[in-house]
Amino acid sequence: MKNKMKNKKALAIHVEMILSFIIFVGFVIFLLAAFPVYKPSKSTLGLDAAERGVSDYVSSNVKYFTVVLNKTVSKTCFCFENNSGIDRVVAMDEHGGIIGSYYYNGLICINDKEDFHSVYSSTEFREERFTGECENLDNTTRGYLIGLEDDISMASYNKIANLTKIYNTDYENLKNRMSIPAGEDFGFRVVDLKGREILNLSAMKNKPAKTQVSARSFPAQIVYENGSFVFAMINVQEW
Repeated sequence: MKNKMKNKKALAIHVEMILSFIIFVGFVIFLLAAFPVYKPSKSTLGLDAAERGVSDYVSSNVKYFTVVLNKTVSKTCFCFENNSGIDRVVAMDEHGGIIGSYYYNGLICINDKEDFHSVYSSTEFREERFTGECENLDNTTRGYLIGLEDDISMASYNKIANLTKIYNTDYENLKNRMSIPAGEDFGFRVVDLKGREILNLSAMKNKPAKTQVSARSFPAQIVYENGSFVFAMINVQEW
């Protein structure tokens, strides 16, 4: 019965992820229709370079897996071994609530005693460390199971914010590093699921009147340092 309950929890999370993805796809289709996409006769080298530069700069890899406990934890927290290239971690319960967790010396410790958790790992995260004596689980006795491992490409909130800062303070050097052709300019906008511009994550210079603009948009899953994330669109423009 307990295994059936765990399977139902995993299935429910999968269903939520699928529904979120369907909503996100609809949002992407809406924004692609809402954003003006120009088809200029001039070369797209500048736009290609801007899109590639922004995308590469903000990209961040996040490892993901689930952990299921096969025993009742007697203490208020537990630790288990994981040496598969883990960095700082963020753990979530079955409802998506963020729980105190950290990684140290080959062990992941979670400040909870429930039997199902999602674990995300990235150098972008700020761990919510906690104190206390935790129960160490041994996988040789099948105290826990690891499943649903995946690598997810996300856009880092901190990296986007830093790129915006560089754009506003060191624009010419940024252009050179991104190989934007001489005489051309670029900018980018980030909007949330409601189409609202996230101002502190957008950077756009004023365009001269009657300027021909090339634009392209791509979807992004923006991850914050506490492990939460939002779906968004990044619109890159070049003129």
